[in-house]
Amino acid sequence: MGIVELRKFDDYNKFIKNEKSETSQCRFTIKDMEKYAVSAGGFSNWAVGTKGTNFYTALVKMAIEDGTNFTIGQDYKKSEQSIKTTISFFMGMIAAKAVADKVYNIPYLFHLKDKQIIFSSSGKTPDFFGLANGKTPFILEAKGTISNSPSKKVVINAKKQIEAINSIKIEGWSTSYSKRDINGHIITSCFEKDILTYYDIDPELNGKTDLTIDIDKAIILYYRNIMNLLMLNETNIYPINENEDKYIMVEVGDYEIGLNYDIYSLLEEYKELYSDSENNIDINKFDFKEKYLQISRIAEKIQYVEYPDSHFSLSSDGILCK
Repeated sequence: MGIVELRKFDDYNKFIKNEKSETSQCRFTIKDMEKYAVSAGGFSNWAVGTKGTNFYTALVKMAIEDGTNFTIGQDYKKSEQSIKTTISFFMGMIAAKAVADKVYNIPYLFHLKDKQIIFSSSGKTPDFFGLANGKTPFILEAKGTISNSPSKKVVINAKKQIEAINSIKIEGWSTSYSKRDINGHIITSCFEKDILTYYDIDPELNGKTDLTIDIDKAIILYYRNIMNLLMLNETNIYPINENEDKYIMVEVGDYEIGLNYDIYSLLEEYKELYSDSENNIDINKFDFKEKYLQISRIAEKIQYVEYPDSHFSLSSDGILCK
């Protein structure tokens, strides 16, 4: 279990002026980090397979060392600059997922650069969109660096992606969010004195970009990685607590990953889609209506158990890693 310091600036100008941040602590297990890494790896209707899953988890193990804090891995710190840049980018993506999950209670973070999810965009878009507690819209731009803190140049560029948004419409819902309703955050990872640290910077939205998102399709694709693994491999059932909440699990390398059984059962109707490892099926032939609401209602009922074991991770999306 590792502690990550979160430095929050509720005003973008406070960061630019080097004013003092609000500081809090977040606790993550190494399995949390690995799970965020695997979920960040899926893109454009492609399910990450066993080899990809092992790669992303190995990348986390290379980047950080577990302990009271997460310290920088020496293979990462001493690597060639282009390799550092690549891993830093990925650590920024993990940071966005980590803060969304543990700080803002955003169970599903959708990648806005994925054309499978966005129906239309009139301009620049940030990296991620999600609904906190299933209601409050958030957009996040992810950045990562090996340095002690994010540079002003990087944050200024990230601000341009966030502030460009004017509105977000959910396809099939009557809901439309104006820029007054949307929370925009720049989330960055860095290594302050070699210790993993997160920054959360909050610029204002004042742009002209209008997004339309098919959130029902997005949530089906969100689970594609885990469902592909469960559909194509031998599985076992794991009861997590005395309430007999069940998880269907698959062994991948030296760990197991799985999904809440009720969510799995609901997603089984897309068996044809999830078991298609070559992506030959037209995703648009499936009916996804109201799936976000159906799945999120199940996820809201998931009962959590605190584990001191750093080799255990259960998030509000119902995915378990141990």
